[in-house]
Amino acid sequence: MSATREIATFIYEADIRQFPGEAVQLAKRSILDCMGVTLAGSVEPAGKIIVEFVRESGGKPQATVINSGFKTSASLAALANGTMAHALDYDDVFATGGGHSSVTIVPLVFALGEIVGASGSKILEAYLAGFEVGARISDAIEPSHSEKGWHPTATVNALRGTAAGAKLLGLTVDQIEVAFGLAASLAGGLRFNIGTMTKPLHAGNAARNGIMACLLAAKGFSAEPGVLEQSPYGFCEVFGGGEKPALDKLTTGLGKQFQIISPGMGIKKYPCVAGIHSAIDAILMLTEQHSLTAGMVESIACGVRKMRPQTLRSKEPKTPLEGKFNLAYGLARALLDRELGLQQFTQQKVDDPAVIELMRKIHIDVDPELVKEQAGKNAVIVAVRLTDGRVVSQRVDKARGTSKYPLTDEEVQRKYRQCAGLVLAPDKIEQTLAILQDLENVPDVGNLVGLLG
Repeated sequence: MSATREIATFIYEADIRQFPGEAVQLAKRSILDCMGVTLAGSVEPAGKIIVEFVRESGGKPQATVINSGFKTSASLAALANGTMAHALDYDDVFATGGGHSSVTIVPLVFALGEIVGASGSKILEAYLAGFEVGARISDAIEPSHSEKGWHPTATVNALRGTAAGAKLLGLTVDQIEVAFGLAASLAGGLRFNIGTMTKPLHAGNAARNGIMACLLAAKGFSAEPGVLEQSPYGFCEVFGGGEKPALDKLTTGLGKQFQIISPGMGIKKYPCVAGIHSAIDAILMLTEQHSLTAGMVESIACGVRKMRPQTLRSKEPKTPLEGKFNLAYGLARALLDRELGLQQFTQQKVDDPAVIELMRKIHIDVDPELVKEQAGKNAVIVAVRLTDGRVVSQRVDKARGTSKYPLTDEEVQRKYRQCAGLVLAPDKIEQTLAILQDLENVPDVGNLVGLLG
C-alpha cells in the first residue's frame, strides 16, 4: 500500500475513541487557544482587511466569520478566520517545526462543522486526524523544506487541513487520495513574506485550499493518487527542496504513536515569533533577578545557536508586525516593560525613543558554545554588561510555552480571557470558555460559533 493510501485509510478509519485521553485534552487546549487568538486577531489590521475582503466577496451564508456579524461560504469563512488566527503570531507551534497547525485546522473544521452540524466530538476527531497526518508530512520534508524558503504554514497546512476536512465530511479512501492530490497542487507560500500581513494569510489560504480540495473530491473531481510519495513530481520530493524526503516518516507509528503527545505542541507565552521566546525568557529572568533597568545597561550580547535572517532581518522595526519578528526589539521591550504581551506590540511602543536607544546597545551573534554543544535551534545565552562593570548572564535552551515546559491550564485560560476580552463581554467570555473546555460533549458546534461571531 502506498504511503498516501495508508494515510487516507488512517483518516477514513480514525475514531476519537482510538486516541489517548491525553491527546484529546491537548487538542482541546489548542482549539481553545486558537479561538482566543482568532478573536484578538480580528481587531488587527490584517484581520480587519481580510474580513472586509470576504464581506465584499459575498458567498452563500454557510459559516460564521468570527467577530464580524455575518456568514459566508465555508471556504471564505475559513480564509478569514485562519488569517485572523495567525495575525498576531500568538498561536501554537509544533515542537519539531513544520509551521503552525491549529490556525488552519481549527478555522477549517469549524466552518465545515457548521454546514454538517458537527458535534464537538467530531470536531476533535477531525482535528486529531489532521494534526497527526500533518506532523508526519512535516517530518518527512523538514528542515530542507523551510531552508529552501517555503513556509510550511502555507504548504504543509494545505494537506493538514485536507486531512481534517476529509474526516469531518466522511470522504471515502479514494476521495481522500484525490483531495490530497488537489491540495498538493494548491499549496504554496514563501518565507520571504514573514513580517508582513501575507504570513497570516498563508494560514487562511491553506484552510480555504483544504476545503476546496475536499469539496471538489467529494463531487468527483480528479487528481493523481499517491501524491505524497511519487517521484519525481510528488509533494514530498518537490517541496523537500531537492533533498530526498524521509518517506518512512509518513507512516511510521501512524495510529499508534501520537505526535500531539510527543514531540507535542507549544502554546505561546508571548505574541511573537517562537524563535525569540528563549531570549525573552532569559532577559526577563535577568531583569527580575538583578532588578535591571535600561539605565543600568551598557550593552547586551545575545548569543544564538544559528543566525536566522527571517527573525533578525530588521534592525529597527517600523511597525508592530515587524517587531514580532525582531529579536532586538523583543529583548529591549521586555527589559523596559518587564513583560512582553499584546500591549507591547503597538505603534507607540515601536516608535518609543527608549526602545530604539536600547536596541542599539544589543548585539546578536552566533555563540561558539551553543554550536559546539549542538544546542536546540532556539537556545540562547543573554549577557548584560552593566554600567558598573558587572556582567550578568542567563542561558535558556527551551522557552516557557514549549511542549517541554508547557503553560499550565490556568495560564492557557488566562490567555484566552485576555485575547477574548478585546472583543467579547465578560459573560460571553466565560460562556465560550466553558463550552470549549467541554467540547467533547457539545452536540452541535453551531451555537458556540454563533457566540463568537
